[in-house]
Amino acid sequence: MPKCQRTDSKAWMHALAYVAALSYLGLPTDRLKDSGILLSENEITEEFRTLRIATYWIARKRKPRRILEELNKNQLTILHVLGFWVKYGRVLQS
Repeated sequence: MPKCQRTDSKAWMHALAYVAALSYLGLPTDRLKDSGILLSENEITEEFRTLRIATYWIARKRKPRRILEELNKNQLTILHVLGFWVKYGRVLQS
């Protein structure tokens, strides 16, 4: 009877994480297709990768604030379809 190695359980966890990641990536793609926007998973990932966040301090505040820098048309469209709105550089959930 073969013994179970510790690395066997790690392989199952890696497979589970991979399947979960693919599922979560498919959700925005489906919503965008329903809205009539045809972007692939790679294009969506690349658009989110290029998001720029600016961090700034306000006088007498303990924590810095973060805002999104200017969004291009695709990024703004993706956020709107996913249920988020951008106002003054801040992302709001509707």
